Amino acid sequence: MILVLESEKLSDGTVKAYFNYRCPICGFKLEVERIEITRSGEAISIKKTFTPPPSQQH
Repeated sequence: MILVLESEKLSDGTVKAYFNYRCPICGFKLEVERIEITRSGEAISIKKTFTPPPSQQH
């Protein structure tokens, strides 16, 4: 699995960044973190979402 950063800027000025683990062989993608930045006048809103990894059983 490799860590990949994807980002996009929307027409309203919102910026979104996604951190994903991706398998280079099969293309499976697991979202780890999402950050969304929005401007409203002079205020900036930052929304961060973290997805914990699936538990590993031994």
